Amino acid sequence: RVSEQYERLEKKDEVVSRIKTDVDSQFEKLKDLEQRLTNCNRQAVSLPQEIKEVQANVDKILASGPKLSTAIGRLEDLDSIISDTEKRIEALNSVQNGIKKTQLDQQVLQREINNKFDALHSITKNEVAKNKGPQDKSMPPSERETIRALKREGWTIQEIASRFKRTTTEIELLLELPE
Repeated sequence: RVSEQYERLEKKDEVVSRIKTDVDSQFEKLKDLEQRLTNCNRQAVSLPQEIKEVQANVDKILASGPKLSTAIGRLEDLDSIISDTEKRIEALNSVQNGIKKTQLDQQVLQREINNKFDALHSITKNEVAKNKGPQDKSMPPSERETIRALKREGWTIQEIASRFKRTTTEIELLLELPE
């Protein structure tokens, strides 16, 4: 039981590590997006002034017909920049929300892991206190053979541990060893 709980905790630690790596990666992407957004915002701030200049020059452009198509192209470019800026802002907001959710998930997992470690510590402490045996913990070969034989006959690990005044963990470890 304790080893199973410990394995589950180790697996959660791997998940937490992966989440941390993902959060770090997303944070780097977020910084890049923030830089891009800053650049786009600089461009967006200058847009109203550029539009005013374009409007002032529309009369001059109307007087010269070939320049009209150039002005229209510039306006289309401005629309494209505004549209691109809006898309980048939406993407940035989405990434920020994902990072916040991942951070919350990571905090929940960390609390669960801490609770599991506390429980594991308590269980182990109680198990050791409950099954204090003789100070000589060595197990003679005949006892090991008898334990394996009892297990093959269908005895439970708890029954074997009680019979030999050993912890269930000791019995489990012995049974996991090759014969």
